Amino acid sequence: MGMYKFAKVKLSRNRSALSSQLTRHAKFLK
Repeated sequence: MGMYKFAKVKLSRNRSALSSQLTRHAKFLK
């Protein structure tokens, strides 16, 4: 249970970081 929760939090954090990177790249390209 604890490991699953940890993995879920890590995944969501990675997803948010990835989305922020994508938006940054989009702004740079524009």
